[in-house]
Amino acid sequence: ESFGAIRTVRSFAQEEYEISRYSEKVDETLMLGLKQA
Repeated sequence: ESFGAIRTVRSFAQEEYEISRYSEKVDETLMLGLKQA
């Protein structure tokens, strides 16, 4: 049970990191598209 709780906490901690990483890549793609337009 303890290990399951640890995994859950770690996955929530990573969620914020993954969201910011995704957002950064979307912004990069948008800027590239705007430059090429």
